[in-house]
Amino acid sequence: MDALVILSILLLGGLAMAAVSKPRGTEGMNDTPVSIENVRKGVERGWYKAVLVRVDGAPGIYLYGLAESGKKYGDTFPISEADWQTLKAEGYAVQ
Repeated sequence: MDALVILSILLLGGLAMAAVSKPRGTEGMNDTPVSIENVRKGVERGWYKAVLVRVDGAPGIYLYGLAESGKKYGDTFPISEADWQTLKAEGYAVQ
């Protein structure tokens, strides 16, 4: 009986953790939307590359690149629908 209670608690804990965790690389979707000007500036200056994405139907942009240390970085950030469509029309990649 005790083993069943412990197993149930562990199972419920695992399910709760799975429900609140987001896929890796989408943590930035909770941030303030990025501006189209900042995306353009960063891409033009070679700070990062950009790919337009949708996360649960919401418009987003995945920004990725290499840090000065040579370590790879990347995250997905929200962007307005109008800016998403504008960048798509300008030829930014869509995933």
